[in-house]
Amino acid sequence: MIDKIISSRITLDNGYSFSRVINGCWQLSAEHCLKGQLDIGDAIKAFHMLRERGLTTFDCADIYTGVEEILGQFVQELRATGNYSHDMIQIHTKFVPDLNILDQVDFAYTEKSGGPEPDAYAQGLPGSGAVPLVGL
Repeated sequence: MIDKIISSRITLDNGYSFSRVINGCWQLSAEHCLKGQLDIGDAIKAFHMLRERGLTTFDCADIYTGVEEILGQFVQELRATGNYSHDMIQIHTKFVPDLNILDQVDFAYTEKSGGPEPDAYAQGLPGSGAVPLVGL
């Protein structure tokens, strides 16, 4: 087993930083679980091991059924240690719309960005802390 990996990081102009190696989580979804039955405790243990080795960025999506909830449990475990800050890990997620309604997605132009942003931005979600950054 590899004891230590130091993943280099990427920092965007706005200061957001994430691991160059992103941990994909689609295999943990209910539809793709390789074992047929996922051991959530095992998955969370693996998340801790990855974070300890500098692989702090996780990728999920609304269509990876159950993965966002597992990552939520992981975050709760980190918070329970009393040694957690929101920048310890990064969770990148995606919303996959029904392609039949994609042309109906509402875009709002905001003064802040100077261009199109998803409707969630206009509703203030990024400012709430729940969604710190929105990309298109």
